[in-house]
Amino acid sequence: MARVPQSRLFGNAPDAGAFSAPFTFTQVRSGRSYQIRAFIDATHEFDPLFDYAQQPRAGDPAGGYGEIDPGGELRLLPIQVGPGQAVNGITVGFTQVLSYDPPSFELIGGAQTLDQDMDEPARLKVRIAHLPARGASFARAHFALELDRDVQGSPRSTFNDGLYDVFPRVFLRQLTSVDEAGNAIDLALRSGAIVPCQAVSLPVLPALLNLAAGAPPIAQDLLEVMVEPFALGADLRPLARIPAGEYQLVVIQRSGQVWTLPNQLGDPANAGTPYFTASQADAVTIAPLRTLPANSISGTVAWSGGASIASGNIVVQAYRDDPYDPPPPLGAALPVRVQIVPASAAVPDARGFRAPYRIGGLAPGSYIVQALDDVDGNFSPFALLRTPTGGDLVGAVLEPGSDTPRSVAVSGDVAGKDVTLVQQLSSDPPAFEIDPSTPAQMPADQVTPVRFGLRARPLSFPAGKAPAPQFAVQLVRDPAGTAVDADHDGLPDVWPRVFLVRLDPSDPSGLTQYRSPDLHTTQTQVIAAAVDSTPFLPALRPQPGGNAPAVLTGHLEIIVRPALFDASAPGAPPRRLPSLEPGRYRIVLLSQTGQVWQIPNEAGSAALDPLVVCATAPCAPGTVQTQSQSNAFQVLAPAHPRYTGGISGFLTVVGAPAIASAYVFAYAMDAQPPFGLPVSADFHLGTEFQGGTVGYRLPNLPGGDYIVSAVVDARGDFATTPAVFAMAPGAGSLVAAPSIASVGATFASLNLTAAAAMPSRPSFQLAGTASGADFDLPFNGGALASMQIEPTAILDATVTPLRPDSSAALTLACGGSGKPDVGSVSIELIKVDGAAGLLAEVDSTGKATVLSGSLDSTQFSSASCTPGGLYAATGSLSVVVQKASSAKVNLLDPRVAPVSVPLVPGRYSLAITSAAKQIWRVPNELQPGLLDPAALLATPATTQALLRPQQVAVNVSP
Repeated sequence: MARVPQSRLFGNAPDAGAFSAPFTFTQVRSGRSYQIRAFIDATHEFDPLFDYAQQPRAGDPAGGYGEIDPGGELRLLPIQVGPGQAVNGITVGFTQVLSYDPPSFELIGGAQTLDQDMDEPARLKVRIAHLPARGASFARAHFALELDRDVQGSPRSTFNDGLYDVFPRVFLRQLTSVDEAGNAIDLALRSGAIVPCQAVSLPVLPALLNLAAGAPPIAQDLLEVMVEPFALGADLRPLARIPAGEYQLVVIQRSGQVWTLPNQLGDPANAGTPYFTASQADAVTIAPLRTLPANSISGTVAWSGGASIASGNIVVQAYRDDPYDPPPPLGAALPVRVQIVPASAAVPDARGFRAPYRIGGLAPGSYIVQALDDVDGNFSPFALLRTPTGGDLVGAVLEPGSDTPRSVAVSGDVAGKDVTLVQQLSSDPPAFEIDPSTPAQMPADQVTPVRFGLRARPLSFPAGKAPAPQFAVQLVRDPAGTAVDADHDGLPDVWPRVFLVRLDPSDPSGLTQYRSPDLHTTQTQVIAAAVDSTPFLPALRPQPGGNAPAVLTGHLEIIVRPALFDASAPGAPPRRLPSLEPGRYRIVLLSQTGQVWQIPNEAGSAALDPLVVCATAPCAPGTVQTQSQSNAFQVLAPAHPRYTGGISGFLTVVGAPAIASAYVFAYAMDAQPPFGLPVSADFHLGTEFQGGTVGYRLPNLPGGDYIVSAVVDARGDFATTPAVFAMAPGAGSLVAAPSIASVGATFASLNLTAAAAMPSRPSFQLAGTASGADFDLPFNGGALASMQIEPTAILDATVTPLRPDSSAALTLACGGSGKPDVGSVSIELIKVDGAAGLLAEVDSTGKATVLSGSLDSTQFSSASCTPGGLYAATGSLSVVVQKASSAKVNLLDPRVAPVSVPLVPGRYSLAITSAAKQIWRVPNELQPGLLDPAALLATPATTQALLRPQQVAVNVSP
């Protein structure tokens, strides 16, 4: 340090103009390189006795020896000093007047003790503190954020992790080490290890990139710091392990102003004096928090797809082979251990490159090892950036001769488990936003599934990479190539997978997963959700030459079931919680490539500084309109007070060879099926049955009478939504006859028996509607009109991969005379609203216009059947409709008598209820107009022809 007195510096200078004075550093050690900084103590508060006061403050001119870079910033130059050399002619210039005081701060977030064997970055949070200590109450203290650009003035990322280098620079400096007995040993100054850190600039990144040369830095009073999982020695060479000990957190502004924690203000010897502040004694301790198991997996990561691709950092991840919590792309599990293989470790060869890896600290067990080569250098632990992007390479330890990840049994050191990088990604992550026309919410006492839409949206944020996102919809198949329904919702599973993960209410940014206030641990609580695969199924069936390619689309419908599961326990099936919990839930979308997108994320407006948030377009430079990236699925407060009444009992299944799942429903008497929705429901997997019986509960019911019914899915394809699946359980499923239960203030008891096996679905099409045009039904002034229906297997193997139908029939009851009873089948024409024809048109009293029809009994004159049994009608069937049957009908409550009305011309749906109470209607959800447009284009012509009649409505005229 060289001190130039004010009298020497300004004594001979004019009032305005240049000034100068000589300076000399003596006893400078040779053989080193130096930089020189300088400032004028204009505030007269420099104090050489205290470390925190040996630096400039707001208002002080500052500079150094260097040159101005293309960005207008002073870049300090090195000064080499040789043995016996006196270096002359060094001119130090003052290039700026400092805007801020030193960044006095306190540590307010993150663990103060970090694991010595951490394999991923740790987070710390620091906040500017205006300290009460004498000489240290820095009124203009702020973190001064600005980009640390390269010599060309361009942003750079030293760690190639998608985060730009910024000032302030942050690191941990080792103060003490630990001997074999665990005792602390003080280290000589500058002899300890350095743990690199990064100041997280994402909250103000748009403004940083827009910051003009020479403009004041962006002031922030809160700073998140990412501690890297490695250390450098005093000579800046990498160390094999982070040394244990106590570390000082160091924050350095571009101006050279610095603050450390701990510092002299935290010296306990000064306690009780004006020179003491307790928060300034905090330090970061690095210690072995647990004894890592002595097991490992090692091998080589190899890419052989071409030598033109240069490796980036390779992220090798070991996941538990847990069927209940699989790794991407089947699930959203986090890795147990990670190794970052630096790009410099990759050795090029004629076919690509190779790099050794080793993941240690693994408990005995089985693991899936996956790898991502971050070719474009933008992968980091943030939600926004923790995904492969276009151009990256992905792979795993594979089964021999296949692309299927292999389960690796680990006990001891397992070597030779090579990772093959098999694919270079060509797509962007599935960036999305919630479709504002479909609110993503439901009350905590919701009974039936709800739906909301997601639409692909390019990311308008300078970090991350999703300029042209799309959703790639594809069937999930088991190793044998068979479609699966792992979530037991009755629909084939597809990618993208969807997860709704509970967030912690204490974090307004929505970036923190739920923490149990009792256990003080992070919990994984997930609401059951999935992409509605119905609009894509006809395009996803195997085509000649192999499986159908994925359908690329920009819109998805998400089905959310009102069930909350706790998946926090490794190796155990998710545990269903008693009820939904109000709050916000992160929406996670996972594609088949393993690419992921989730909201809320760090680009969302709630996670950004308000100065970079654009409320309405057009947006000013340095601002972004990313409010959609802070949205979440919401569980609202219950829609009504909690009722103490309910229904409980046992459901017994008779005659089912296997049980996939079972549903029990309670309907209010004034909202009966098929058009009424249940007011309470219960669900059980087949594995929960004991001896063919399972207990059920239908809680939260007000006093009154209820219709209780049950469906036992013996096929694995019963879905409560869409209605086309719910209204017609497939052949072999069993139902319990509807029963009435009276509920008071307590639970009523009701046992159910499911013994009636469903016959074939009564799926049909109207004759002569192959074109898909509506069917005209004129009465021509008469009393009757007729039409022909044709039972047809609509849900065949070309439409659905789960237990497809091979036949269809309309089931009639067999009367005592041994003849089919046409009165056992209900046929209704219901006037509809909307182009799709799925919604009944109701008047102000809630009633719909309905025409009744019946099967022409003469067509069964030669048929015979077993009295009391069922008769399956096939072929072309004649239906007769009476004009006089036109009535206003309460579709929800059959106790309300119909009111006759004159015939109302218009568009009607046709709904047919078989004697087994299976219902098929047209139009329905399988109509081509409701398929995804891209899926429709990819659907084979024969399948389109099969589905076209499912869009047909009946045009009734007098």
